[in-house]
This record gives sequence, structure tokens and C-alpha cells, in this order.
Amino acid sequence: AVPAETTAPPTVEDKPIEDAGEEIKLAEEDEDEEDEVPELPAKAAPVEDNGGQSSAIRRRRGRGDRRRSSVLDEILETKKRNEKLMFALAEKAPSFLQLRNKDVEPYLKMVIPFLAAIAAVIDKVAPVIYKYSAMAYTEYKKLPEEYVWGFFGFLMCFFGGVYPVLFVATETFFMCGYDETRAALMDLYNTYAALRKKNEEDDKKDVDGDGIADVNEISSDELFMRKVDLFLVTCDPQKIVRAGGVLYGTMLAITAVLRVHFAKTIAIGNAIGDVIVKTVGRFAVPVLLAVLPEKYHKWVPVLVSYISKSIGVSIAWTVQSVVSAFHSAIKGGFIMARMGMQWHAKQKGRKFDDTETSMDEILGFAIATLGFGIQLKSGFMLPFPLNILLLPLSITEWWIRYVIADSSMFVETHAD
Repeated sequence: AVPAETTAPPTVEDKPIEDAGEEIKLAEEDEDEEDEVPELPAKAAPVEDNGGQSSAIRRRRGRGDRRRSSVLDEILETKKRNEKLMFALAEKAPSFLQLRNKDVEPYLKMVIPFLAAIAAVIDKVAPVIYKYSAMAYTEYKKLPEEYVWGFFGFLMCFFGGVYPVLFVATETFFMCGYDETRAALMDLYNTYAALRKKNEEDDKKDVDGDGIADVNEISSDELFMRKVDLFLVTCDPQKIVRAGGVLYGTMLAITAVLRVHFAKTIAIGNAIGDVIVKTVGRFAVPVLLAVLPEKYHKWVPVLVSYISKSIGVSIAWTVQSVVSAFHSAIKGGFIMARMGMQWHAKQKGRKFDDTETSMDEILGFAIATLGFGIQLKSGFMLPFPLNILLLPLSITEWWIRYVIADSSMFVETHAD
């Protein structure tokens, strides 16, 4: 007799073949008669293997790996061609640049691969950046006016003392050069996009039909001349010259406005440097004379003068930061308050008129006091993580400060 339940079915090794087959057949009949056997679900679970990963997930990962590998291969190919172009350019550079000097060659071999890799990555990333920038600009144009100006007022109110030069430069740019500069940049990008498309087509050409792209078979000089010819044929020189002139003119205009606007700050910094140069020299000259070799001692007065001017200008910019923070906080606070009340009135179906109420002024002064107090308490330093996120703005701010003050830093001052 077959038992009702068995822990394991009998095997062929335990019994003769005939008996084993008879018991398995009876066991199958008993299982068919039992009602408590659960039915299989309508949709079976995905078969998992290789550490529990389903085949669908592995296929998606495989496609992602192939895409990443393809992008990396394209970047490496572009890097190789960039290296050939850069070495050919170094060979054809004017003699006064000394790029063909044997002493310079080891440094070129170190620097050119790095620059070629950066150029290849930029060439791959630039279209993506432009795509998402265009999407962001489209969404920005859809925003209500109150949102845009309210956000700008917030930046002025709470960051005006941190980036005083950058805010003045931005205001100047929007007043006297925004439309022309935007059109010039669009012309340059369209030229770049057309050139990039032609370059990709040229990189894929295989005239001799040997399965290898022609650009990978020719020498560096031939590749250089081929790409120069492609540039000259594809690009519109009028657009490039006009765009370059607009960008250069805008930069000069902004620089001139900034130098006039902050002339007093630079003058105060120079005056402070003239006053403290003797004090600084009393401490710095012995140290510099001890550290520098005797043949470099003639540079000590110049270094002391530059250090003194740097200290003086830093003090002057600190004072200017306080003044700019106060002015920007009031201006930004009023912008925030009025834009907020204008938005609220629009939600109610009314039109906001700032002559009919003083609430915008009360609210603006309150916001300005808060913004100025926060900046003053922080010492015009950005807290973490804003100091990391806004690092490009900080670098731009200090670079502009240097540009508008560089000529005054080299005015002769004696440390005697």
C-alpha cells in the first residue's frame, strides 16, 4: 500500500524499476484527487538567477552598459584626433612661442593629452547642456513676472554684500548689452552646431573602403589641414567677426562701468596701501631678505608694495561690502515685498497700486533688516553648502575685482 504522505518520493535505486514506476503512478493519482492543493498563480513570478537579478533587469543593465561603453569609445576616439590636431598645431606655431623647442616638448606631451580629453568631453557634453538650458529657458519664460523679480530681489537682499561687483555687472549687462550679446551667442552656437555636424560626417568617411575612417589613417599634418579646410568652408566669417565684436564691446562697457562705480573703493584701497607700506615693510623686508637668494633682493621692495596694496584693497572691499549689503538689502527687500503684494492682488483679481498703501514699505524694510542682519552676522561669508554650490559665482566675483583693480596694484610705492 502507498502511504498517504511521504517525505521524499521513492527513487529507482531503492526499488526495482517496475515497482518504482507503479508507486510514482499511484502517487500522482492521489495528488489529483486532493482538493487542498493550491493552484498556481495566473502570472508566474519572473525567473531569477545570478544573485537574484531578473532577466529583464539584466537586459536593461546590459543596454545601459553598452550605451556607456559606446559614449566612452566616442570620447576616446575624439581625444585621439584632438591630440593629433594639437601636436600638429604646436608644430606649426610661430617660432617666438618656442613650442617647437626640445625643452618644451616633454611638457607638451604631458599637457596636450589632458587638453585633448577636456575638449573631447566638452564636445560630447555641450549639446546636452544646450538642450537642457533651452528647456530651462522655455520654462523660465512661462513664469509669472512676480516670481522672477521676487527671486532676483531675494538674491539682492541676502547676497548683495557677498557679490557686490557681480550684481552691478549683471544690472549693467541687462541694461546695455543683453539683447546683442544673446544674439551673438546664438550665432556662435549655431555656427558651432553646423561645424560639429560636418565634422562628425567627416570623421566617418571611408573613401578607400578598407573599414577604417580616413581621419584615423592620415598623418597629423594632413588631419590638421583637413580640419582647417572644413572650418573655413563651413563657417560664416561675417557672423563670427560680428559676434566677437559684440562680446568684446560688451565686456569693455561692463568693465568701464565697474571701474567708474568702484573707483572710490579702489582709490581708498590704494591710499590705505600707501599708509601701511612702511609698517608692512618693517616686518616683511627682513623675512623676504632671509628667504630669497641675494640675486633676487631687488624684488623685495616691489613685493612689499604689492602686499601693502593687496591688504589696503582688501580692507576697502570689506567696507564696500558693508555699504553694498545695506543698499542691496533695501532694494531687494522692497522688490520682494512689492512683487509679493502684486502677486497677491492678482490672485484676488485686483491691480496692485503702491501709492494706495504703505504695507509694501513696512514689509520691505522688515525683509531688508533681516537680509542685512544675516549678511553682517555671517561676515559676508557663505555657509555650507552654499559656499560649494555658489563657488563659480565666487570665483567670478574675485576675478572681476582683480580685473577692475589690476592697473592700480602696480603703482609705484616705496617701502623705505
